[in-house]
Amino acid sequence: KTKIIFQNEYLAVENQSEKVSVPDIITLVDSFTLRPITTEEIKPGMNVYILTMPSDKKMENQRGVGCGRTENIWIGRELNEN
Repeated sequence: KTKIIFQNEYLAVENQSEKVSVPDIITLVDSFTLRPITTEEIKPGMNVYILTMPSDKKMENQRGVGCGRTENIWIGRELNEN
């Protein structure tokens, strides 16, 4: 089961073994076409690849990390896929 949290951008992705959140970069692509999927297009049941990349080291300071923590995001949408 993968949980995706988003609001205009992908904010966090989590499954049983990993959790990635901003400021790291999260991108979803269609598993058939490899076309990027925007947050407006994502729907439960879609087949996607989730690509993540670590953020720039400058974002790893207290200010950068604090702004991206999911507990600091008060509005968002969650997509739970089984």
